[in-house]
Parts: sequence; C-alpha cells; structure tokens
Amino acid sequence: MLSRAINRFQEFLLPLTSGISATNMEVILEGATNVPVQLSDWHRDYGAGSMWDLLAVCMIARHYNPKICFEIGTGHGRTTHHLALNTSDNTKICTLDISDTDVVGCVFRGQPSARKIRKLLGNSTSFDYSEWLGRVDLVIVDGDHSYEGVQEDTRRAFELLAPGGYILWDDFAPGWPGVVKALKEHDRARSFRRIAGTKWVYYADDRNAVSESLVVQPA
Repeated sequence: MLSRAINRFQEFLLPLTSGISATNMEVILEGATNVPVQLSDWHRDYGAGSMWDLLAVCMIARHYNPKICFEIGTGHGRTTHHLALNTSDNTKICTLDISDTDVVGCVFRGQPSARKIRKLLGNSTSFDYSEWLGRVDLVIVDGDHSYEGVQEDTRRAFELLAPGGYILWDDFAPGWPGVVKALKEHDRARSFRRIAGTKWVYYADDRNAVSESLVVQPA
C-alpha cells in the first residue's frame, strides 16, 4: 500500500522533475483531420501499457506511415503487432529481442500481421545493425531499462534514424528510474518531448521537429 502511494506521488511529480517538456498528440499529428487506427488482441498484454499508450503509437504510425520500423525490445509483441496493423502493406518492421522464448512475439505469432514482421535475436548492445544504419523512419526503444542499457540503445537508435525520422522511448515513468535518468541527461534532451498522458517520449529529426512554440506546459 505504501509503495503504491509513493509511486503515485512520484507520477504526480514527474512533469515537474523529469526535465522533459510535455506535448500533446494534437501537436505531433499537426494537420491531421482523420487518423483511423486498428486495434486487435490488445488485451493479451496489459503490462505493455495503457490503452492511451497503445493508441498514441498507433496514431503516430498511421499518420507518418514509416517505410521501415525498428523496435528494440519485442516483449510479447503488442506494439510490434499494432505497428503492422497501422502501417501500409509494404512497411518493413524489424523487432529485436535478447530472448527467444515462446512469450516473445506471442501477440503477433500466427496473425496476418506477422508477414510484415522480421524477428531478430540478439543483445541490443552487440547486435550488428549495419543493414539498417540511417534507414529507419520509426525507432521504438523498449529494451533494457537500466540506465546504461537505455543510454546504449538510445545511441543505437540515433544511428539507425533516417533523415526526418522519429524515435519513441517507452516507460518514461517513476517505476523505471533508469529510463528517466538516461533520457533526462541525454545531450539532446531539450529536443525530447513527453507525450502527455502516456509513458512515451518522442523525438523528431530536426527537419520534422516539433515547434518550440507549440510545446505545452507540464501537466
């Protein structure tokens, strides 16, 4: 009970202590008037985040329609599955995980979405990313949640990023202090934005960066 109360209090303080400003989805999707998203089997991994967390990544994928997505940290594969559902048929989705147990990718396994997904096995700190360097339109970072792990995965994410591309980091929340600390201390942190109401942090390449004038105050 006490630990839950402390966590709630930390969540309340996060907008004031994180050092990363918040922005609304309306800003990220500026100019969009209709962003229909598809949801399927979302209930199979509640631990992956709230419905709003899922909707946010679906809306970004649908709106920007990346040609290549690279996810660091597959987990159950709920995010992977929904990236496939909300991008065009020719989008290529690669997802990397250190484990190859039956749990990894179970949400999309056997689903039609799986034909767009390429599962990769390896440690994100030593994996050979050469095939994708500078080519990825949307990078999802949701692997090792330790401070050092997030630092390294973030470095890799920027190497993967194509011009005009986007990076999303999951679990920017008090329960994952390594994620918060690593992103808060990053030398590009001033260009990072928390997506209000979610655990996502968002970065847009300079040519598509969110306008400073449109950033909302922490809430």
